[in-house]
Amino acid sequence: MPSASQRLLFALLCFASLTVWVRESWAAAAFQAGIFILFASRAGSIPVRDVLPVVALPAIGLVQLAFGISAAASYTVEAVLHWASLGAVFALARSSSASADDRASFLSGAAAFGAVMSVLCLVQLNTSQGRFLWYFDSGFTAIFASFGSYNNWAQFVELMLPLAIWKIADSREKGAFWAAASGLMAASVAATGARAGTLICTVLALVCLVALARANPAARRKLAVPLLLAPVAGLAFTLIAGTDLVWKRLHQEAPYHDRMQYLLSSVDLIRDRPVLGWGLGTWPLVYPQKARIDDSVFVNRAHNDWAEYTSDGGFVFLAALALPFLWALPWMWRNPWALGVLGVLVHAWVDYPFPRAGVSAWLFALLGLLYAAAERSGGRSRSWLRAARSRQDATIGR
Repeated sequence: MPSASQRLLFALLCFASLTVWVRESWAAAAFQAGIFILFASRAGSIPVRDVLPVVALPAIGLVQLAFGISAAASYTVEAVLHWASLGAVFALARSSSASADDRASFLSGAAAFGAVMSVLCLVQLNTSQGRFLWYFDSGFTAIFASFGSYNNWAQFVELMLPLAIWKIADSREKGAFWAAASGLMAASVAATGARAGTLICTVLALVCLVALARANPAARRKLAVPLLLAPVAGLAFTLIAGTDLVWKRLHQEAPYHDRMQYLLSSVDLIRDRPVLGWGLGTWPLVYPQKARIDDSVFVNRAHNDWAEYTSDGGFVFLAALALPFLWALPWMWRNPWALGVLGVLVHAWVDYPFPRAGVSAWLFALLGLLYAAAERSGGRSRSWLRAARSRQDATIGR
């Protein structure tokens, strides 16, 4: 039975994703307030080590504010709150998921949420005219479940797709259902026309299926049918949903020309302030100083989070952001449900998943669960498939 704090954390993460289309500040503020209140209520029971991997992220922004380094203090304050909330998500997920059963409950709920959102995305895609749930005007010409950006939607699915594939083995009697769910998730990304997302989801699915088949040779025969059904379902649902848009976008000439110019401008900004940067959250304001193209369009993101945050916080912030993820990389193969974290980190080279709490909050939650899984096995991270079998054996024993 999940703890109350775990259920509340899960509800807040769902809220962040369901309100990601809201442009007003109240949605982000409500999510952050909820996370901070939940964290404060559990602060006495959360070990310091559960917070240490991510505590530097908001702290660097505070240093910038204290020493007047930020080019726009108000933007940096907003960024500090954003990174502090993500750090709190990591700590809450890590501390509330010490047991395999706790982690399984959370991951199962997330997989189910991802499946429902994928159905919503496909159903809304050509029928909602940019209205969330066909009623709320999002201000976007099209909406993908609750996301106004097909790239952010793809990043959300990149996190959820490995969870659905993990459920094939974790719940063998429902393997066919989860194989179909994973196919729906992949199809929803292709149908939106997300190029990088389609490629990353395809690779993630194949890697997860291979990891699943290799995890326990004795289980291969029992898992053979749902394992084969997953790619078949993915292909079938993708053909039904349509591939014209993604195929057209894959054949565009120089599709990343503008993004390359943003990257080069970011490199110029980094050269000027390589250590502590221009201030967290200030890239849109300082970018015009080094802009290489001028088409009178406001550029809100560098479309490369690693370059943008190095500009914002220097190499100090880049190290603080990258190290917790790099440290966890060896654990992902033994826990394939977390491979979506790697997928989003790769996607961050050509887009911006980190600023959207509807994506990044799940990213940090899964990272926290991964750290918790590794801790329980002395850093070696017990095979998730063996953990699933242990839970099934325990249930039979009772």
